[in-house]
Amino acid sequence: MLFGKFNVQDDLRQAANRYKRRGRKILDEKFDPADEPFYEWLRNATNQLDSLVTFEIRPDFGQTAGSAWATALSAAAAGMSGTPMTATKQSMEFKAEFLDMSLFRDGVYIRPVTPGRALAERAIDTPLLAFVDEAYSGMYSYSPSVFMTGKQFQIDIYDARQPDKPHKIITLKHTSKLIQQIRSDFKGVELSSE
Repeated sequence: MLFGKFNVQDDLRQAANRYKRRGRKILDEKFDPADEPFYEWLRNATNQLDSLVTFEIRPDFGQTAGSAWATALSAAAAGMSGTPMTATKQSMEFKAEFLDMSLFRDGVYIRPVTPGRALAERAIDTPLLAFVDEAYSGMYSYSPSVFMTGKQFQIDIYDARQPDKPHKIITLKHTSKLIQQIRSDFKGVELSSE
């Protein structure tokens, strides 16, 4: 959505500037920058999506086992010979594969406004670093009204390799900095119901 919004912003600015230039002297009854269906949809969707709390879950990454062994062996050889360690090429990989996320407020499951998974890709290949891998990441959005009440919030993150149990559980009390910031940011804003 944000990508589509950026793509349209220049068109909207150009249309508004064109309209200003035409002013009172040139009338074009057919010209209306907001008359396009996509612009109208964007205006409505933007108002809805600007008022969401979005969690982005990215998979962890780190050295491959082979790369870690090569580094350790190079360090051991340098230590035994008393010479500086030779730089070895580091190979990196994603260590997890995002599957799903669940949010609970005071033990009650909260349905996201927009759940989703996207493929995260990395392609770096230099003399000292190789990271060519892909894994799923997640993007889950919720109405801010979800966070305006409640004492405890629990986020369960599931890895595709073990889908039957949470890979990570994050618990936030109503006094946490994140919950307090959300409540502060959306205080007094007209929010849609959950």
